[in-house]
Amino acid sequence: MTMVEIFNVIECNNCNECDIKSPLFSVLTEKETGILNKDRYTVKYKPGELIYKQGSSYTHVISLTSGLVKLYIEGSQKELITRICRPVEIIGGSGMYIDNKHHNSAAAVTEVNLCYIDVRQFKEVVRSNSVFAEELIKEISERRLYSFERLGSVMQKQMTGRVAEAILYLSEKIFSSEKFDMILSRQELANYCSVTKEGLIRTIKEFKEAGILSLEGNLVEIHDIKTLQKISTHG
Repeated sequence: MTMVEIFNVIECNNCNECDIKSPLFSVLTEKETGILNKDRYTVKYKPGELIYKQGSSYTHVISLTSGLVKLYIEGSQKELITRICRPVEIIGGSGMYIDNKHHNSAAAVTEVNLCYIDVRQFKEVVRSNSVFAEELIKEISERRLYSFERLGSVMQKQMTGRVAEAILYLSEKIFSSEKFDMILSRQELANYCSVTKEGLIRTIKEFKEAGILSLEGNLVEIHDIKTLQKISTHG
């Protein structure tokens, strides 16, 4: 996906007519989509703006239609970024059927457009459509598996392995390119890797000196992806 596609602002007036929505919604009938659309509204956020805070009430299911959003867990001293969301993901969800609270925080990394769907209407559609419910369970399960993998990386990998994994994540999962803009600040990238900012900068310098990648301003280009993958795997 190109940068233009990721950051393009999408305007939509009706869920049935929208061509940039989660694949989850493709199994819904026109009537069910109409239920979701009844009280739906859209909000634009600027880079850095808070979308929701950890511990706040879960009142809406949020669909990301353009831009990039970071999800993170707030700690007493620093935040741990758990993942970066891209179009057309559903953001949040872990507390929807437990305690109606958000168990992480979300903030805009770039300018983003979000659709807000009333959680009561969303649950009504889940109860009426078993295929939709199954797809939702599958998506939540995939996120849980990803969380386990991230925890394993933080617990088992050394600093170089964590940094390599983060760069590959942005390259392969977010931009689908070995050349991309570093949309995270150095501190945010360090928070994603669960390392210090100083350690991150030192590791990137080592990668540059080894010819694995280059970093000019915010432009990252991977020159030796096989070595970076090896470091990520065995780090």
